[in-house]
Amino acid sequence: MRNLLPSAVDSGILQNLMRLARALLVLVVALVWMGGSDRPPVMVRFYLQASQSESPENVVPVTLANPPQVIYMRKHPEITEKDIASARMLPGGHVLLTFVPTVKAQLEALTRGNVGAILVVLVDGRVVYAPVIDVALTEGKFIIPENVSDQEVAAIDRFAKKLHRD
Repeated sequence: MRNLLPSAVDSGILQNLMRLARALLVLVVALVWMGGSDRPPVMVRFYLQASQSESPENVVPVTLANPPQVIYMRKHPEITEKDIASARMLPGGHVLLTFVPTVKAQLEALTRGNVGAILVVLVDGRVVYAPVIDVALTEGKFIIPENVSDQEVAAIDRFAKKLHRD
């Protein structure tokens, strides 16, 4: 009887380990399948300045450099790197972002409805541009005048082309 107990216990432990191994394998496959491989090499986020009527839990402070000030922006981005169709460096260090067609209308509505507000553009968590919206952007394009490196632009463009190739 003594010999049966250890083998039954060992068998139970072995079965639990096998279940755990199968669960981990399923988790890893699910993460890769859900886009773990399409992680952006550079994060580009567009945030709209929050209005005074917005709930405090939905806004975050951000420090701007020119002019020096702290404003509150919405907690969740309006547009991200996944919405970019292409990125290219222009003369003078300007960056031209072209958005996918579905975001063109979104960008137009966002800028048309928020003239006078600040649109904060972050690249990898740093503010690179924060213009006051003065007109609706109707072409589905946006120019960042500075503060983005050639390497970042190339990485954004590669990611966009990989994500949106058909």
